[in-house]
Amino acid sequence: MSNLAQRSVAAALWNFAGGGGRAVAQLFIQIALARILGPEVFGQYAIVLAVLGMGWLIADSGFGAALIQKTQINDNDVGYALGWVLIVAVIAGGGISLLANQLAAMFGAQNLAAVFRATGLLVLLQALSNIPASLMRRELDAKRLQVIQLSSYVFGFGVIGIALAMRGWGIWSLVISFFFQSLISLISMYVCVRHTLRPRWSGDASLRSFGLRVVGTNLANWAIENLDRMLVGRIWGMPALGAYSVTLNLSRAPVGMLVGSVQSVVFASGAKVKEDLPKLRRGYLALIGATMLVALPLFSLLGIAASTVINVVYGDRWQEAAPLFSAFSVSTPIYIIAAVTGPLLWSMGQVATELRIQLFVLVVMVLGFWLVSELPLSTAVWLIPALYLVRAVMMMRALAMQIALTLADVYRAMRGGVILSILATGTWFLLGLADMNGNAFNVKRLVLCALVCATALYLSRGWLLGVETRALLLNRKHDSSMAGMLLKVTGL
Repeated sequence: MSNLAQRSVAAALWNFAGGGGRAVAQLFIQIALARILGPEVFGQYAIVLAVLGMGWLIADSGFGAALIQKTQINDNDVGYALGWVLIVAVIAGGGISLLANQLAAMFGAQNLAAVFRATGLLVLLQALSNIPASLMRRELDAKRLQVIQLSSYVFGFGVIGIALAMRGWGIWSLVISFFFQSLISLISMYVCVRHTLRPRWSGDASLRSFGLRVVGTNLANWAIENLDRMLVGRIWGMPALGAYSVTLNLSRAPVGMLVGSVQSVVFASGAKVKEDLPKLRRGYLALIGATMLVALPLFSLLGIAASTVINVVYGDRWQEAAPLFSAFSVSTPIYIIAAVTGPLLWSMGQVATELRIQLFVLVVMVLGFWLVSELPLSTAVWLIPALYLVRAVMMMRALAMQIALTLADVYRAMRGGVILSILATGTWFLLGLADMNGNAFNVKRLVLCALVCATALYLSRGWLLGVETRALLLNRKHDSSMAGMLLKVTGL
């Protein structure tokens, strides 16, 4: 394999390992915080995060992605990105702080005004930290980046957040945790890359033009990911938003950080080999095959066992959230497909294509929520997987036109995941025929289903992996212990 291919695979594997560690940490820390703080506080925090995310995307102005995408960069390019990020971050953060009272009134939560004022500082920290993070992603320095992200999250939310929540700090315990996580990440990543601290306001115009296209697409993504929360809060209230947000986070916990990690590797690697269409196609199919092999059976089980999962994780008082978790579990594999496809479109300069798709889905989302606003949230929530499916299909179609991808290629890559999903759900229902009740038995059913899937994967001797995924692991067998371990698990 080429050096770039080896570094890309190594980065992806480190991202999987680090992302998995963060997913586990996030799961347990968020469960602890949810039990302490309750639905209403998490509903408030969901609104704060949505506003913060919009401010950060504006402040970053797409310069992080532009630094990764450009073939060669120097200190002038980094300084140019730093200068513009500083200006826009101050404007965006200051705007949020100045409009704090209006934002609180818009969401019917006047007690959030002070929190919104503090959010301006968080916007600046997040925007600045994206520059060293992007430089590390550009060099595929996944190992150190994952260590930084994991340790800063555990310290920020696991130590400071839980301590403040137990002392009754409410929403502030989460905001202060976010501040320390961002600050620790910024300092640690800068120590790793030591980029120039001299801001510039003139430089390569291509960085700015690419960044503007990226920020437009990112804002559309933000709207799709967060507008639903805002609408839920306005239509069904803060407690309902708390249940919506917590169950969405729970469904994303196993994959959210892994997806973010994979996105960065796909974008950075794709930008370097964007002229080699066969290599891009093989890499994309390998990634889709590997992720669906895990995601489809896992989230099929979580969807049908939603009531058991919510009861075990959060307790009886959260049972009304079970239908929400079921819908989010169905939507998660579809979300993964779109999240993996997007960076490849970016690496090939098709940012505008994704932007058009996102804007279309955004309009449909607003109209859809308006149509279902009279329904119970447990019914209306099924609009989300339908929207995700539309977006994923449109994005895959756009990518297929770029890299000569066929429907048969996609089916072969996803075949293993589909088969394991059918096997897992079939096993669940067969075990359910037993005359036994209670959550304890349901947990055992989940474990048995997982064992059946693992056994089938091993006995398939790699057939369920798909051609591209199997070839990728075999190529890395002798220089990656993780690849070797995965091959043993799959019977090769």
